[in-house]
Amino acid sequence: MKLGLGTVQFGLDYGISNQQGKTSANEAEKILAVAACNGMRVLDTAALYGGSEDMLGQLLPPEHDFNVVTKTPKFSAASITERDAKQLEDTFYQSLTKMRQNSIYGLLVHHADDLLSLNGNLLFEKMKQLKEKGLVQKVGVSVYNAEQIDGILAKYQIDLIQLPVNVLDQRLLRTGCLGQLKRQGIEIHVRSAFLQGLLLTEPHALSSYFEKIKAHLQGYRQFITKQNLTPVQAALGFVLAQDEVDSVVCGVNNCQQLSEICQQIKQPMSFEGFEQFALDDENILNPAKWRL
Repeated sequence: MKLGLGTVQFGLDYGISNQQGKTSANEAEKILAVAACNGMRVLDTAALYGGSEDMLGQLLPPEHDFNVVTKTPKFSAASITERDAKQLEDTFYQSLTKMRQNSIYGLLVHHADDLLSLNGNLLFEKMKQLKEKGLVQKVGVSVYNAEQIDGILAKYQIDLIQLPVNVLDQRLLRTGCLGQLKRQGIEIHVRSAFLQGLLLTEPHALSSYFEKIKAHLQGYRQFITKQNLTPVQAALGFVLAQDEVDSVVCGVNNCQQLSEICQQIKQPMSFEGFEQFALDDENILNPAKWRL
């Protein structure tokens, strides 16, 4: 199954449509059970996701079929040092300990600009060492845009990449970037299918920050209604339909949400005409730039 489970809600109060706050341990256990029953394989977490890794360590059984992917800390330096590389290694071992795993599937640099900084290769070399030790199967990076992807591919041979694609943000589809990555044998994980809940929220309920796109979103809502699609079906189905995508990471707040999502995406859908809803405004497409 191409749908993967994002676990940021296990550690943080995350998403503009999240009215329930951080997910409880009891609910997280139910979510993992639903994920396993529906054949979901990818579990996405990060050292920066509050207590998410600790929660997974409490709840994952010794034997499980999930491919766990975590991420590095943020280094925020113009120049990477040996000390930063040691921090990456130490944090990775802490992640393994928290999650009670002997090894994991993937390790991503959380912020692509860390790899693109001066001496960023020190981070990547440390990741390759962890891979050579059999502690991680695939190494890569989380990116926001095509410029970062071009910079990474020019310097590194990565196995795995996480990037944003959704109905509003189709930039990497239009440029053929996903096809380029796939031709190089890179596994593609997509995040932000719901754009942090923006695509699931009624346009009139959004903050004034999104005023300039409310009419656009209303048109999108009318379009998918005519297609007999729910907001969840439309948003997730659009990304799942992209042949180059290996996994779509989706976060939920409770097990009922995940059960409903798994049921909805099983229905056949058509995505003709969705290209008309693509935007280019970085201040809308990148949640890090939102001023709410």
